[in-house]
Amino acid sequence: MRHLHLDVDSDSHAPRIARHTARTWLERVDCDDETRIDVVLLVDEIVTEAVHHRATRISAEMNFDTGRLRVDVHDDRPATDSPARCPVEQIAPQVADGWGRNHSIGGSHTWAEFLC
Repeated sequence: MRHLHLDVDSDSHAPRIARHTARTWLERVDCDDETRIDVVLLVDEIVTEAVHHRATRISAEMNFDTGRLRVDVHDDRPATDSPARCPVEQIAPQVADGWGRNHSIGGSHTWAEFLC
C-alpha cells in the first residue's frame, strides 16, 4: 500500500501545493495518465473550495492498494457554509468511480475512489 498525508494552510497557495504534491506522489502509483490527471483536478477543486469557504485547516490523504486509489480531504469550514452546488459536486461524479461528502460541526470530509 502506498500512502500520502498532506496538511496545508488554507491560503491562496494551498491548491498549488496540493496539486504539486499529488502529482509527484502519483508518479509512483500504478494508474494510467488519465486517472492521474483526474485525481489532480479533483484534489485541486476540493482544496480550492475549502479555501474559498473559509476553512483554516486542510488535510489530504491518498491511499493506493491493489488497483484502487482513495482520496480523502478534511477541512474545518463552518458547517453552515456548505454550497448547494459547487464545482466539486459537478466534477467528482464524472471523474471518480465513487465519491461522497459529509458536513458536520467540525468541518467537511470529501472522499473519492478511482479504479486504476
